[in-house]
Amino acid sequence: MGLNNTTNRPAPERVGVDNDWAFISAGSHHALGIKTDGSLWAWGRGASGQLGQGSDLTARHIPTRVGTDNDWAFVSGGNHHSLAIKTNGSLWVWGANDQGQLGLGNMGAGTNRNIPTRLGNGYNWAFTSGSNWYSLAIRTDGSLWAWGNHTDGGTGLGETTGNVTAPVQIQGASNWVFVSAGLGHSLGIRTNGSLYAWGNNEFGRTGLNTTTGTTNTPQRVGTDTNWAFVSAGGLHSLGLRTNGSLWAWGRNLHGRTGQDTISGTTNTPQQVGTDTNWVFPAAGADSHSLAIRTTGVPWTFGGNSNGALGIDSTNNSDTALLPIQVHGTWP
Repeated sequence: MGLNNTTNRPAPERVGVDNDWAFISAGSHHALGIKTDGSLWAWGRGASGQLGQGSDLTARHIPTRVGTDNDWAFVSGGNHHSLAIKTNGSLWVWGANDQGQLGLGNMGAGTNRNIPTRLGNGYNWAFTSGSNWYSLAIRTDGSLWAWGNHTDGGTGLGETTGNVTAPVQIQGASNWVFVSAGLGHSLGIRTNGSLYAWGNNEFGRTGLNTTTGTTNTPQRVGTDTNWAFVSAGGLHSLGLRTNGSLWAWGRNLHGRTGQDTISGTTNTPQQVGTDTNWVFPAAGADSHSLAIRTTGVPWTFGGNSNGALGIDSTNNSDTALLPIQVHGTWP
């Protein structure tokens, strides 16, 4: 959390005193951030080199600068690896590479990178998303690329076993604008606002109206063309439509889909409430969900493991079956 200790927090607390953060991304055990001056920062676990601090692999309890460059534009934290894009469109990777998730053409023991390492020599990368054991990225021409472990079909390359250690284009279209890699399933949006999913269908997390098997290439979710943003979590997914409505699907345990139930599955996208003032959803890797309204206030629903709901409670058995406001004073 970057709060200079390892104590869980049941409610939001400010990280440092700086007011110049522009973008953040949380991995499984580490976090990354970019400031308005283009500098890159990291904190959390560093055992696989995911903090980009060179030979020093110790954990960092506060945000620590990665190198000295001031031209970072976007960053994504995977399980134990990190990906980032610079303002010139170059793609950089570091951290664990046991499954080829760095895309550098190799994998296994001794191939981790502990400082940002450039992937290829192109200047046409626009967006990237890291999962537990694979990575996804979109180029400026709208093509979608994947690398890493094929387990569950999350790479979308038509395979469910084995690895690919360098970027391979996902076939079928070159009009992708957004992608999100979850825990074994992936979601993507095309320029026409259509939603696609692939990977592990367990608990309905792909939204493809099934709870069994795997889908190893992108398949369209429904027929709507008004999707604006998606977030693939652990066993559930969240989506935002252009009208500001919030949608969820996947495992309902602990109420993480916001459907006022703590059991069963939701196999296709279902609206969370009736409000249309949502702007940013985030599906947690475990049992909770978050979303921000147009007012700038964050709301949460699902389970409270380790205080994840941010409602000033340390009771792991607490649940919010419908969105409730995260504690704190908000603009």
